[in-house]
Amino acid sequence: MRLFFRLKWFIRLEWRSYLLGILALLGVAMLGLIPPIMIGRFANLISERAPSGATLGPIIVWIAIATVGQYLLRFGWSYFIWGTSARLERLMRLRLLNHYLEMDKPFFQKHRTGDLLAHATNDINQLQRVAGNGVLQLFDALITGVSVVAAMAVVVNPLLTIMAVVPLLGITLVAQLLGGSISAAFSAV
Repeated sequence: MRLFFRLKWFIRLEWRSYLLGILALLGVAMLGLIPPIMIGRFANLISERAPSGATLGPIIVWIAIATVGQYLLRFGWSYFIWGTSARLERLMRLRLLNHYLEMDKPFFQKHRTGDLLAHATNDINQLQRVAGNGVLQLFDALITGVSVVAAMAVVVNPLLTIMAVVPLLGITLVAQLLGGSISAAFSAV
């Protein structure tokens, strides 16, 4: 999370691209709620023994619209979020190259070539991953989680939603409490 704060200068610079990518993610999550609702309606039609072409047509159309819309919006978030992370990678490589070009001979005698190349590749690749996949996973988890819980509360049953979410909060608390000791044990091995 600290790396996000260290990259806030870049996020401020590219906030429009990130916003468009996050809005596309939001659209994907909203459209992802349509097929389960339509399948529920289809199941209700079967239980009522009333499926016909006139009743199945709108269900198929809504599922097709959701599928095409998700495809287009997934392209949108990948374009905006991963494109922005590629711009960060390019910018950081140019900054590092300019820094290397300004250094004098003693600098290169003091620092090994392999270490300098590692900074030019591994460290910048990690920055690019945080600016791309990190942002994507953070907002995808938030948006999907909130939209699914909201849809459950509205479409299914608010009480059932609470009963399903309360154990998840307990699991999160236990994972938070045990996370430090698990990480320490993992590092010790």
